[in-house]
Amino acid sequence: MMEFTLSRVVMSLCGLLVMAAVMGPFMGMLDQRTEEAGIESADAIVELFQKLSERGEGTNYYIRCSDILPSPQWHLVLDGGRLVLSMEGREFVSYSQVKLTDECIVLGYDDCLAVSVVMQDGLPSLQLQKVLETFSNASTSLCMSSSSL
Repeated sequence: MMEFTLSRVVMSLCGLLVMAAVMGPFMGMLDQRTEEAGIESADAIVELFQKLSERGEGTNYYIRCSDILPSPQWHLVLDGGRLVLSMEGREFVSYSQVKLTDECIVLGYDDCLAVSVVMQDGLPSLQLQKVLETFSNASTSLCMSSSSL
């Protein structure tokens, strides 16, 4: 009886060791995918702002952050031409050729961003402002705005 119990305990420990050995590479794949998603998203957001600036002075858009952020855990920080996408201590930094804002703006997944194209010193610049979601419902969403690009 004791040998039977002992063999089951040893078998369970061996099973846990095998599972740990197999799960290690899968966890690495998850980290790699998160890294790729962060870099791709940051570059896509910078590209979006670049395309919006090319639309000309006087153009206004409302962008829901849920349309541009990968998931609710992500946050977006806009500071000058610097864009920082962050999640759980990880940061992905990208730089825009277009001046985005004079002040630092921190946006979450449920936030909304008002974007206005203005000219400064002959160059297009974006004036960004965090707004309440209810204000953006009266205007177009990112899907409608990007369809005109």
